[in-house]
Amino acid sequence: ELRATVAELTKVQTEHTNTIAELTKGQAELRATVAELTKVQTEHTNAIAELRATVADLVVTVRNLVESQQEMRAELSAVSGRLANITGTRYEKHAAQAAPRRIRRHFELHDVTIDHTEWKPGRLMASIRDSDLITDAEADDIGHLDVLLAGLNAAADTVLVAAEISVTIQDHDVTRAYQRAALIARASGLTVHPVVIGQSAEISAQQMAEQGNVTVITVPAPVPY
Repeated sequence: ELRATVAELTKVQTEHTNTIAELTKGQAELRATVAELTKVQTEHTNAIAELRATVADLVVTVRNLVESQQEMRAELSAVSGRLANITGTRYEKHAAQAAPRRIRRHFELHDVTIDHTEWKPGRLMASIRDSDLITDAEADDIGHLDVLLAGLNAAADTVLVAAEISVTIQDHDVTRAYQRAALIARASGLTVHPVVIGQSAEISAQQMAEQGNVTVITVPAPVPY
């Protein structure tokens, strides 16, 4: 019986030893797995950090590109505006020089002269603006008239022409010519014809001119130098 008991104990001890060995092996494998998972997680964390940094750089780059594009658009718009102003000013001076001949023929006047331009104020305009029959604001407004011409009709009466000049005549050109002619007539007591001068006129401006008795005169663009 003692031998049987010892044999049984030995068997149990062997089984425990085997179990411990298996557990030790399993623990080692678990540690290796955890280490591998930790390594993978670290790699993922680093990759995410790199991606975030890359995205942040891209955001900054895109923002800089947008700002540069906006600055470029603003610069192009400014250049375009300056070119338009240069072109418009050149045309206004050209049209003003051509105006006396066309005004003389259209209204059957003689001795037609330019008294005033926006860039070269005239004496007649100065006296008109000094009239007490218009307000200071109205005097300032008519001072911005593009061209004021004066001529004599068949009865030798002085007749004035208030002209607004634009490359393309628009509604506001017609409105300004009409309103400024009315102010000049009130201040001077003379007959004043409202006129718009341009290379062409928008359809709505043409219709407005016809309804408001504003004369539209076409002057071609100046010949390039």
